[in-house]
Amino acid sequence: MMENKEQLLEKWHRGSGIMHISHLITASRHQRFHRIVGTFSSSLSAIVATSIFVAALEDSSQMALYYTASGLSLLAAELSAANSILNFPKSAEAHQRAGSMFQGLRRKLK
Repeated sequence: MMENKEQLLEKWHRGSGIMHISHLITASRHQRFHRIVGTFSSSLSAIVATSIFVAALEDSSQMALYYTASGLSLLAAELSAANSILNFPKSAEAHQRAGSMFQGLRRKLK
């Protein structure tokens, strides 16, 4: 009977270690996604603003530039919305907290 309890505790210890590490990895990944999407969105917005001013200053024969700027503007708006809706920082914080809880459980089981 003692052997079964020890095996169970060892199994829980390994499982909590896996959960601890996986939550920390996921938290790190969500933080990275937030930075990438935010940087890309900001860069696109700057490019669009510059393109629109250039198109306005030049003659109206450069409609391709205008359409490209419009498409990039829509993409920038979608990325900003996605970054807000998906809320990567909050998700990363939740995974960080869960990882810390599993780390505490691991210590108790040891």
